[in-house]
Amino acid sequence: MSATVETTRGFPVHPLQSPNRLRLGTFGSNKEGGMALTKAPTRLRAEWAETLWAAQTADALGFEAIVPVSRWKDQAGSNSIFSRVFDTITWAAGIAASTRHAVVFSTIDMGLVHPVIAAKQVATIDHISGGRAAANVVAGWNRPEAEMLGREMLEHDARYDSADEWITIVKELWSAPELAEVDFEGRYYQMKRGLCEPKPLQKPYPPIMNAGSSERAHPFIAQHADLAFAPSARLDDLQTARSMIDVLKSEAAAVGRQIQVWTYGYVVSRDTREEAKKYLSWYRDEYGDIETTDKALQMIGLNTAALGDAAWSNYREKMTAGGLGLELLGTPDDVVEGLQAISDVGFDGILLAWPSWRDDLPYFGSKILPRLEAAGLREPSDRI
Repeated sequence: MSATVETTRGFPVHPLQSPNRLRLGTFGSNKEGGMALTKAPTRLRAEWAETLWAAQTADALGFEAIVPVSRWKDQAGSNSIFSRVFDTITWAAGIAASTRHAVVFSTIDMGLVHPVIAAKQVATIDHISGGRAAANVVAGWNRPEAEMLGREMLEHDARYDSADEWITIVKELWSAPELAEVDFEGRYYQMKRGLCEPKPLQKPYPPIMNAGSSERAHPFIAQHADLAFAPSARLDDLQTARSMIDVLKSEAAAVGRQIQVWTYGYVVSRDTREEAKKYLSWYRDEYGDIETTDKALQMIGLNTAALGDAAWSNYREKMTAGGLGLELLGTPDDVVEGLQAISDVGFDGILLAWPSWRDDLPYFGSKILPRLEAAGLREPSDRI
């Protein structure tokens, strides 16, 4: 990790450099339903009191990261309730002022937000948080959002060419000497006498996360990211994940850098496996928004003709239940076993989501966190 600072809140170790073998974060708590496409009455609501509670609860439990999803409308481009999503930058500022330990990320679409504006916004959040701001930068993929904002959607590799310039500008603004102006002349961006004051507290700059998985994305991660976000869809195929982790870390090492690799999973846990499966069926099958799920899958290039009926059904169930990440289903011991496997394969951290955050996050804290500590994956969080 490149970002280091003793925060004004008095923590000598940056949360993303904690001694925990498996670091934890939350994902998507700024969005209606979180990551589950369910209309269940217990779903997370896109209301400030709800999202603030989720962040403060995870913070008090010792989670290292709070990461929002960036959506200007839901990923299927329809007008469903899942278009209710808080802006990630202003949201992060409010969360940063209301927490005391976790790193608070702003998820930023580099094709939609100008780098000079983003640099100033994240630097401001770094001061608000006492040195706990971070940026999850994405190269852009949601065409309806680009069209809504009147932006051109570049082809895939060009988006990363543009992203290289974007992140270079941001880093130069953050690391330039005090009051020094910066010029930049690129294909996609031009900047004359650029300035970002005050600088971030973290030096040389706040942590950068990127979730690119293509061959073109890998050089971007190696050169610019401190954390690679690499979702893995199956617990029974983690050897593929091990190879991916090795590639990402070796590519970063080749340019003299060290990175962490995180993944994503959703937790569906109850005291017995039967109860957990019944709970999954209740919020996914009885209340799942299948129309939005199907549109979302089709938008990312998946369809019945290409996959076949069985595979399509599996993707549909997972997308509705919590997205295309790892399904941590079962008893608390089952969840710990899954998280142990994730750590053993080489992931440094995992972002988590739940179907009913008000019930499930405290359950995770009381039933699963102590087991993670007993397994040696986490240190006791009584320092918080």
